[in-house]
Amino acid sequence: KPSCNNWQKMALRALFLCVTCLLSVKVHVDACTNLIVTPGASADGSTIYSYSADSAALYGTLDRQIGRKNIPAGSKKKIWDWDSGLYLGEIDEVAETFDVIGNMNEHQLTIGETTFGGVAELTQGQDGAVMDYGNLIWTTLQRAKTVGEAITVMAELVDRYGYASEGESFTLTDPQEAWVMELIGKGQGEKGAVWVAVKIPDGHVAAHANQARIPFVDMTHPDPTSARWAPDVVDFAIAKKLYDPSKGVPFSFSDVFDPVTFSGARNGEARVWSFFSKVTSLPDFEAKFEAYASGDKLSPRMPLHVPVKRKLKVHDIMMLMRDHYDDTALNMTSDVGAGPWAAKFRDRPLTWTYKGHDYVNERSIGTQQTAWHFVANMRHWLPNHIGGVFWFGVDDATFSVHIPFYTKAEVPTALKTGTGGIAEVDMTALFWLNDMVANKVYSKWEILAPVVSERVNQIEQHLLAQQPALEAKALEVWKKAAGRDPSASTALLSAYSNDVTADVAEQWLRLWKYLTFTFRDGVKVLPPDPGHDHGGFQMGGAVGNVQDNSGSGNGEWRDAWKKEIVEQAGAHFRGHGGDHVAEIGKREVMGGKGRNAATTARVLEAHGLQQREQGEEGARAEEGASTFSSDSSSSPLDILDIVS
Repeated sequence: KPSCNNWQKMALRALFLCVTCLLSVKVHVDACTNLIVTPGASADGSTIYSYSADSAALYGTLDRQIGRKNIPAGSKKKIWDWDSGLYLGEIDEVAETFDVIGNMNEHQLTIGETTFGGVAELTQGQDGAVMDYGNLIWTTLQRAKTVGEAITVMAELVDRYGYASEGESFTLTDPQEAWVMELIGKGQGEKGAVWVAVKIPDGHVAAHANQARIPFVDMTHPDPTSARWAPDVVDFAIAKKLYDPSKGVPFSFSDVFDPVTFSGARNGEARVWSFFSKVTSLPDFEAKFEAYASGDKLSPRMPLHVPVKRKLKVHDIMMLMRDHYDDTALNMTSDVGAGPWAAKFRDRPLTWTYKGHDYVNERSIGTQQTAWHFVANMRHWLPNHIGGVFWFGVDDATFSVHIPFYTKAEVPTALKTGTGGIAEVDMTALFWLNDMVANKVYSKWEILAPVVSERVNQIEQHLLAQQPALEAKALEVWKKAAGRDPSASTALLSAYSNDVTADVAEQWLRLWKYLTFTFRDGVKVLPPDPGHDHGGFQMGGAVGNVQDNSGSGNGEWRDAWKKEIVEQAGAHFRGHGGDHVAEIGKREVMGGKGRNAATTARVLEAHGLQQREQGEEGARAEEGASTFSSDSSSSPLDILDIVS
């Protein structure tokens, strides 16, 4: 019979597994997307890599880990599981760690991931494992300078301390190259993980989205400059009866450890397909792999990487992170689920059931559940503190601005952990400002998405246009320090990022007020005309000008939505009043009190009388409405001219 102490240990172990499982499901419910551009596929020869952390359970912040030197021998680093927050143990610290901002370190090395899960028997945890996937990323960023070093560090960490997470596709990039490393734990009764890493050929792009993608690797002619793998990866698969070499099929990491399923294709690989279809030079790519992306035909698999038809820029990747299967067969605006205003999103869950059949909602690259996202740009021809730009945003990438941060930047208050939280709304937190603006758009997509998207694009283009002058100034300051001490140059860049963040936060608060004031209650409310109020400030104040149905087009729903209503319940809603004067007049009265104001104005005009002068309240209302205006003179940004 177990002792009381053993019972406690068993109970804690069961609780740990239960909580870890629940939290893992919760955090990864919407998962992530990575888009990867090698130097030869970019317009300026830089490496570009984008990532989105997609889960409504997460709160978007930017964090910095300050590098340390001369760390005493024997020091330990405590590890808390990044998803659950549970304490996993500790590892030996190294003598020096590098500075990390978000997912980029001071040497421009950038690492991110998407979770693929993998075969069930290897996703049940690993007793005694200390390294989870999140700490594997950030510990490696603190210790490695290049992709090559990072692969070595990651392999050594999981070998020594075990691996506590599910299968992951990691992206590792630096100014010279881009790799994808896929890794899965060995499960219970084992320690560590097996993995394969592949370099993306220069001139190609790659992507992954919650489905393992590395196919056959030629292990008969090892070339560590193009592929690396765990020494026991094949033997482990054979021992677990996941791979049988006698069948004559070459070993494929993705097919062995994460065989593609309908959901893996439709909700994961489809995102890669949409990205590849828009950028690749391969003929007929979209049509060739449409059935695969739809989950209708699970072979042949898509390639891991493709060549590009034109070289890509940072802003191209920003825009592709906002893709919603636009102009593809999986476009979401043409069915009844799009609602009256052609929404490009669907509420969760991704899978729903009706009369015993399963159906899906599409999962696009741009998604409303994003917590944070980035586009990392790594440039080999500049010193590291200027060459690495971490374009960071919070909440849905579709409607949030990417703000540039350079290595060793101070994190502004609006993005810091502790400013608001997942259950604490803070009007100074950029996450909540972005979230409030985006959620105004979702229910009126066709009307409001162009308004917000135009503002996002204006600001990003403005920031990109300012970048050369800013960096030239930073380079000048660095050279004045004889190219040795980057602190003054870094401070200049950090101040810029903080100013931009403050300006974006101010504009998004103003934009949210404008959207809330103007598009509400199923109508569009415009600022009042001078003097249009209830007799001054003592009797209710100014009266707005109202347009039905948000003022789009002819003031009515789009024809496709009207057609759905008429076909389902046309007889119920069809009017019989005709177009005679009395009927039209009654319709106007039913719509609101606007007709009274119009009648009074006509009478005054007919008698040659002037409306009274604007009252104090009317003036105040007009002044207040101007603060909501989407045409503010400060657009796109009021930024301190620190460049000059």
